[in-house]
Amino acid sequence: MFNSAGFVGDSLNRNMFVSLFCTLRQVSSEVKKWRPAGADRGFTFLQYNLTIAYHRTNLLARYGRWSANANGGVLESLGYKVGFRVDVDIPDGTWAKAPSFHDILIFNTGHW
Repeated sequence: MFNSAGFVGDSLNRNMFVSLFCTLRQVSSEVKKWRPAGADRGFTFLQYNLTIAYHRTNLLARYGRWSANANGGVLESLGYKVGFRVDVDIPDGTWAKAPSFHDILIFNTGHW
């Protein structure tokens, strides 16, 4: 049995979150609005001790601007001076804390 489900993603996942919320709302009138673990929105269904939350993100991985290193490196030797870095093993900050709160995470983004 789980107590918390987090939806992580873009508008596709928001639609699934809203659909689940509407379905649960039909069977439970005891709902508390709540924003757990940095979520954009969340609700707890008191009768079932169940929390669902939506964490908005376009990309699942951390990304950011990259600048050349003064010491040089592989990219610098190829003539690159700036670009974007994607760390696929590090979650984006918009949902990085979600795993510490939710029992289940549902991922869905159009980009990744």
